[in-house]
Amino acid sequence: MATLLAIASLLLGVAFASPAQAVGYSAEEVAFVELINDYRASHGLDPLLVSDVISEACDRHSSDMGKYGFFDHYTVASDWFASGSSPWDRMAACGYDFNTYMGENIAAGYGTADAVFAGWKNSSGHNANMLNSSYEVVGVSLVYVSGSDYGYYWTTDFGGYVDSTAHSVGAEPVTTTTEAPTTTTEAPTTTTTAASPTTTTVAPTTTEAPTTTTTVYVPPTTTTTIIHVPPTTTTTTTAYEPVTTTTTARPTTTTTAARPTNTTARPATTTTSTTAPATTTTTVVPPAASVFADVTGSTPYAHEIVLLADLGVVTGYGNGYFGPMANVTRQQFAKMIVLALGYNVSPLTACAFKDVAPLPDSSDPLYPAGYIAACAAVGITVGKTPDTFCPYDQITRAQLITMVARAAGLAGPPAGYTPVFENFNEAHYPWARRAAYAGLLDGLAGLGAGYDFWAPATRGEVCLLLANLLGD
Repeated sequence: MATLLAIASLLLGVAFASPAQAVGYSAEEVAFVELINDYRASHGLDPLLVSDVISEACDRHSSDMGKYGFFDHYTVASDWFASGSSPWDRMAACGYDFNTYMGENIAAGYGTADAVFAGWKNSSGHNANMLNSSYEVVGVSLVYVSGSDYGYYWTTDFGGYVDSTAHSVGAEPVTTTTEAPTTTTEAPTTTTTAASPTTTTVAPTTTEAPTTTTTVYVPPTTTTTIIHVPPTTTTTTTAYEPVTTTTTARPTTTTTAARPTNTTARPATTTTSTTAPATTTTTVVPPAASVFADVTGSTPYAHEIVLLADLGVVTGYGNGYFGPMANVTRQQFAKMIVLALGYNVSPLTACAFKDVAPLPDSSDPLYPAGYIAACAAVGITVGKTPDTFCPYDQITRAQLITMVARAAGLAGPPAGYTPVFENFNEAHYPWARRAAYAGLLDGLAGLGAGYDFWAPATRGEVCLLLANLLGD
């Protein structure tokens, strides 16, 4: 039977919850907790308590993956959660809504605790989650779904705070008097610096070895690194364009950043993910030309990702992965939209923002100052302030939509038009309303009442809006 593994990590607190249901543990689930705690003890780490509320979130996600035919950290369809829910959303919805360290490992096709433990132990990213000293509790779930793609589905979620439902294996929940971390839902204010992607993969060693995919979610207060630090600490974020050690001399002539034509034959995909069964609600199917191992038929915005990649607007991380759920910095988006629209970019054009400077070690001498200046010249961006752009800040959905709407030059919709979302901000709502009326938001998952416009935009969401902007 085919097997799959995946991992995610973050630090985040979300403010919504539902009462936990009674959670029981199978022999294999108990065996897994014993294995991981013995493993941690061998490395001088404290054992993990089992959190019932986290296990409930795990149970529901494992069941959803099997029932609706997807394998992902982000919910595609569910009996309990909204489409697009992250591990942290699911944990919070089940009652674990603390601002603390969190992580997730998932697997499919492994029927025993020994097998899944060995698979995760042999994958550097999954192994790091199991040996993370910041975690205090774990939720665990093994669900068998008859007739599903892989049969067995595992989810383990980790947390850094001992909640009131946590207990030792086989024991009742313990009472904790430790003060809970505060939960925050405010927009991020942390300044970040660019770094190379940290996404890792592990190649199969035999035909029976799992295909491992590492997925990293970037919350508003943290980064794409596997190990996260508290939100009050300045951290790093993933750069879209990989940085090389070769310095390229600046050209002396104006360069047109037109959409390049892909003349290189694209190799066949190496992903082992299978086509979702008929019960899935996912309808977007990417072209067969996709070469990204983490972009399959069940990946949100797969068609748009492949389209933008074929146009040369976006690239992967250099290891075969695209990172559709990774977030995008403001300077990265500036380059994406300039390439998509073919604007003229000159290294001699001064950038008016005092916090934007060329990157001397970048393989692209126009990045980021040239692209940001081009965006400012046509009114796509007006900066965070008149003289600052905040290039390393993650672009929010509201900012993304506003910039795309400006690029489209949209006029206001009819006076009586009401979008599916409410007025969320005086500056951004009018642009979002125009974008919705023009169809630029068509296909955006979760759009409606309560949509979080202040969440960081993902690479997949950027591809969707840019593809809609291009009319493709």
